[in-house]
Amino acid sequence: MRGIDIGNPFKLLFPDNCIVCKKERFIKDIPLCKDCFVGLKRVGGSLCNICGKNIDEDEILCDKCKDNGYDFDYVRSVYYYDKITSTIIKNFKYYNIKSLSSFISNSLYMKLQEDVNFQNVEFITYIPQSFFKSYNRYYNQSFILAKDLSELTGIPIAENILKQKERIVNQAVLPRFLREKRGEIFYPSKKDFTCFSILVVDDVFTTGKTMSDAARVLKSHFKIEKVLGITFARS
Repeated sequence: MRGIDIGNPFKLLFPDNCIVCKKERFIKDIPLCKDCFVGLKRVGGSLCNICGKNIDEDEILCDKCKDNGYDFDYVRSVYYYDKITSTIIKNFKYYNIKSLSSFISNSLYMKLQEDVNFQNVEFITYIPQSFFKSYNRYYNQSFILAKDLSELTGIPIAENILKQKERIVNQAVLPRFLREKRGEIFYPSKKDFTCFSILVVDDVFTTGKTMSDAARVLKSHFKIEKVLGITFARS
């Protein structure tokens, strides 16, 4: 009996269709059709000089940053968080589609290149995962992005300098006000590390608490003077 011809098996694993609407991709290395790619909304306009929140043109800082609400010094995101970016992130983050990392990493890289505030960064690091989260997901998406970004920029990566405590409730299911009230989730590793400036990589900026908590540990324990952050999307 003649076997079934499945063609190229890689087509089954990495189909040439849009990750969002399933139409055909218009460029091989971009996981989107032309309509969804054009539909990506880049963060722009008048932004807070620290956290990157949209503000009035006559303002310099948002209300929270005026009150010293964050411990990081500067954060920017590439796109707004919507149906398109959330689908990309969720497929990368929860469904082990690591092939999406190239598109996300290159988006981050282009953002770094166009923003002078990211010049002179000495090291790149990432938001860590707890042990059980890493075990269940097989990989840390932020580490993969940081590693890719390190290769693209030539900036060395500082691995395993931050650790994350185990959490009973996943932050993604918490409403915004509860995320802002949760306790500290990071603690320093025993590594002997310090530098003047470091870039923290993550996938999404929501309330800013995760990035701020990471910056607080980096500054207080490792004596890092300047902590910057970059994410693929922000809500």
